[in-house]
Amino acid sequence: MAKYRLSQLAKIGVSAADSPSIFTDITNVTTINESGAQRSEIDATNLDSTAMEYAPGLVDFGSMTFEVNWDPLESTHITLDILFLSGETRDWRITESPRVTPPTGEMTYFKGYISALTKTRAVNQIVKGSVTIRVTGATNVTY
Repeated sequence: MAKYRLSQLAKIGVSAADSPSIFTDITNVTTINESGAQRSEIDATNLDSTAMEYAPGLVDFGSMTFEVNWDPLESTHITLDILFLSGETRDWRITESPRVTPPTGEMTYFKGYISALTKTRAVNQIVKGSVTIRVTGATNVTY
C-alpha cells in the first residue's frame, strides 16, 4: 500500500513580535506552497579548464506562499496587513498534517517577511487573499 499524507490539517503560523517561540496559526488557509530551494553556482572555470567548472554556492530558500479566504475583521488577517506594511521579519512555522502511522507531524521553521499581499474579488466568489513570504536564511525541518 502506498504511503501518503493528507494536507487537510496543514497549518501556517506566525510568531509573536515579542516571543518568537509562540506561534499563532493563520485562519481560513486554503493552500500552502513552498517554492523550493535552489543552490547558486559559482563559476570556477580557469584558463586551464577544457569545459565550464562550477562549485556549489549558497542556498536560496526562495519564498513560501499561501492563500486564504480573506476576512478583513479576522485578527490573523489584520496581522498579515500590518506585517506587510511594516516589512517586519518574523519567525514562521508550517505544520504538516499528522501521519496516521506513525502519528507524527513534520514542522518547517523559517524567518521571513511578507513581500506580497494581494486580495482578489470575482463574480460569485468570496474574497481571496494571497500572501508571499520571502524566506531569509535557512529553513529548519523537524519530525
